[in-house]
Amino acid sequence: MSGLAKSPLRNRTALIAATALTFAAVRPAIAQTEAVTPPTLTKAGTEITLQATVTYNSATGSANGTAIKKVKVDRLVDMKWNEYANGSGSYTDNLQRNRIGYALVELSNYTNDDTDFRLSIKNADSTKATPEAKLYIDQNNNSSLDIGTDTAVGSLSRVPHNAQRKLLLAITIPDDAVNGSTYEYYVTAQAYAAGAVNVVGSTPLDAGTNITDNIFTVLGDKTSEPTDKDYDGKVIEKITFTVKMPVLTPISITKIIEDPLEGEVESAVITGSKLQYCIGWANAENAGPAYDIKISSVLPNSLTLNTTSVKPGEYVDSKCEPITLNKLTVAADNKFEQPLPDIQPGKNGVVIFEATVN
Repeated sequence: MSGLAKSPLRNRTALIAATALTFAAVRPAIAQTEAVTPPTLTKAGTEITLQATVTYNSATGSANGTAIKKVKVDRLVDMKWNEYANGSGSYTDNLQRNRIGYALVELSNYTNDDTDFRLSIKNADSTKATPEAKLYIDQNNNSSLDIGTDTAVGSLSRVPHNAQRKLLLAITIPDDAVNGSTYEYYVTAQAYAAGAVNVVGSTPLDAGTNITDNIFTVLGDKTSEPTDKDYDGKVIEKITFTVKMPVLTPISITKIIEDPLEGEVESAVITGSKLQYCIGWANAENAGPAYDIKISSVLPNSLTLNTTSVKPGEYVDSKCEPITLNKLTVAADNKFEQPLPDIQPGKNGVVIFEATVN
C-alpha cells in the first residue's frame, strides 16, 4: 500500500478524480461566478467488496466458482484556491467604521473524510510592519464581522466532506494609515487527520502516512503561491488589504440674495443684506466613504441666522441644491448643526443657509 500512496500515478489520478480543499477569497459586494457542486466521494476507509461468479459446462457436467476481492478506499486530499469574479485580493469595501478591516474567506473540505485544519497567518511583506491579523469563524453566517459574536480561531475540527466554513481575516487599521495604504498576509490551512471531537488531530496528512488500518493519504494539491509546494497537504493564499479613507476638500460659496437698496439684484454686502451660504466637503474619486457627517457653526454677531433656512444639500453643476434628508436639523440662538448623508467617493455634501448682515 505504501508504494501506491507515493506513486506518481496515484497522484495524477487524484487530480482528475476530485478536489479536496478550497480556501476561497470572497468579496460580498461583487457578483460571483456560479459554483459547481463537487461530486460526493466514497469515504476513506470504506471497504469495497467485488465478487465475480463463473459458471461453465464440461464433459463431466456444469460447475461454478466465485472470486472475491476486497480493497479499502484511501484518503484523497486535493487543495486549490477557487477564484471568484474580480477576486483581485484587494479588500476595500469591507472596512468597518471602527477601523477594523476584514476579508471573507471560505474553506471547503472536499477530502473524502472528516478533516481537521490548523490555520496560520504570516506577514507577506517583510520590508514593513503590518498590524496583527486574526481569523474569526462566521458564527451567524452573515459574511460580516461581528465582534463579540464571531470567535477568533486557529484551527477547525472535524470539517465533513463537502462542507464549508466561513472565516473572516481581520486587522485593526493603524492610526498612521492613509488612503491607499496596503497590508499583505499569507493565510495557510494545513490538513490534519481528524482527532477527537473539538480536539484538532496531531497527524498532518502527508503522502504515504499510514493513519489507521492501512488507510493511506494521497495528495493532489498544487502550488497556489510561490511560498507553497505541490503535494504538501496545505494551501496558501495571499490577501492584500487596501485602505480606503476619505479625501475631503472644502466647498465654500457665498451669494448675495437681497440687499435693502437693490432688492434681489446682487450688489454689495451692507447692513440688511441677505446672504446665502453653501458650505461643505467633496470626496475624491479614489477614496473611501465618509460617515456620520455633521456640519455646525456659530455665526458671528455681525450676522443673524434665518433658522428656517438651514437645509442639507449637494453641489451639482456649479450650484448648491437642497436635498430631502430624514435627519434632524438643529438651528437656534444664531447657531446650527446639520447632519449630512454619507459622502461616497466622487460625491459631496453641503449645508445651505441664509443670514442677514447686522
